[in-house]
Amino acid sequence: MDGIKGKMQIVSNPRVTQTVKMVRLEKFLNLKNSLDEALKDI
Repeated sequence: MDGIKGKMQIVSNPRVTQTVKMVRLEKFLNLKNSLDEALKDI
């Protein structure tokens, strides 16, 4: 398998795709559940 190049492809439905995007966005934005929780981290 040393010389093989390729991309991993995953077939999913739109709901799964949307969920993955939301989870990534949540981590990227570091979203908090409440204002109090957000203020603690400042």
